[in-house]
Order: sequence, then structure tokens, then C-alpha cells
Amino acid sequence: MSLPSELSSSKSLFFVYAPYEKRITAQPANLSAEGKRLSGIDGFAGIVLSDESESTESKRMLGSVMICEAENVEEVREKIKADACLSEGVWRAETLVILPFHSTMPLPIKHSHLP
Repeated sequence: MSLPSELSSSKSLFFVYAPYEKRITAQPANLSAEGKRLSGIDGFAGIVLSDESESTESKRMLGSVMICEAENVEEVREKIKADACLSEGVWRAETLVILPFHSTMPLPIKHSHLP
């Protein structure tokens, strides 16, 4: 399967899943009110909740999910290394999942290789 020509750019999209290593009860400090940026990588982020969170008032956060744009997976790893969630022990580098990502629907973020 070939990707659309507008995706042939020096930057790519990456899916990142960062499971929480310790139970947290508030949004991680790395997410700012203005843009919710992950250590300088433009992207889209959210928190994964447990199944029971859907039917109860208390929400149990399991991890962070991000779609980010970078030159390569190493750039994503370097940016995550500088993130407060990693240095504060919320995430562990060994448990991060970072994979190339291709969106089949518009994302709510602007990419350098998309109009």
C-alpha cells in the first residue's frame, strides 16, 4: 500500500503510547493549558482511561497517547527523554511504544506536510 504523495516529506507522524508506571490522579504536568505540547513536538495527545472509568465517576488513568510529528523515531525518543513525565517516573523509557502512524482521517493538528 502506498501513501498519498502529500505524506512524502522529511517529517512523519508517530503514534506514542506511554503507560503510567505509578498511579496518578491529576493531568501530567507536561501538558500546558495553551497547547498541550509534549516537550516541543507538535502533536495531538490524550489520556487512556480504564474500562470501568466509563461507568463510574472516578477515572483511572492508564497512560498517555500521542500522535506527533518528527523527522524520525529517534527525534521522538529524544524529545520524550526531556519530558517531565519521564524524569518524574510517571513513564519509563523501556515501556514506551513508538510506531510510525498514517492517519486515514483528518487530525485536529496542522502538519508541515499537509495543507
